[in-house]
Amino acid sequence: MNDMLARRLLTKAIEWDVDRLTKERYDLQLLADYKYDEYQQFNPGMRFIESLVLWLRRFQSPEEKDAAYDLFKKHLIFISAKEFEHLIQMTYMDIIRPYLIRYVAKKHEINEFDIKKIVHNNIFRIAQRKCLFLGLSDGAKLDLFRRFSPPLKHEQIYPTYLITYLFTSCLNFSRKW
Repeated sequence: MNDMLARRLLTKAIEWDVDRLTKERYDLQLLADYKYDEYQQFNPGMRFIESLVLWLRRFQSPEEKDAAYDLFKKHLIFISAKEFEHLIQMTYMDIIRPYLIRYVAKKHEINEFDIKKIVHNNIFRIAQRKCLFLGLSDGAKLDLFRRFSPPLKHEQIYPTYLITYLFTSCLNFSRKW
């Protein structure tokens, strides 16, 4: 974004002095370049700083605008598409599998640090096979989860959040057999 345009937009939206405006504009431009301009849900042709300015203009007083800006800058967490993909990639191996290992170890009184003994045991394979993963939103990215979780079978990953549909499908499946 044009530096002068960003400065003018911020000056109109927020009543800061020149020093604060210079510091915050630098931080905002850094955030925009590093991460926030990657967000795909802005209006066509609009970037992060313009969207932030429009949002801040909704507030009436300078105190409200400062509080809103503080909320954004200190508490909002934006997860980029690459970061989200990385989270999905590590979910099974770094979160679910260790949980299953601890579960099997505790249930069958095996030392939880004897991982090789646990994962090569049929008990672990059965526990892993009994897991069902549901997509609880349209953006659940279960295709990526399935790709990054090779020990899981296709039918363990169910791409819907409609539980009644799941149970109906299971009943229909069991009636066929």
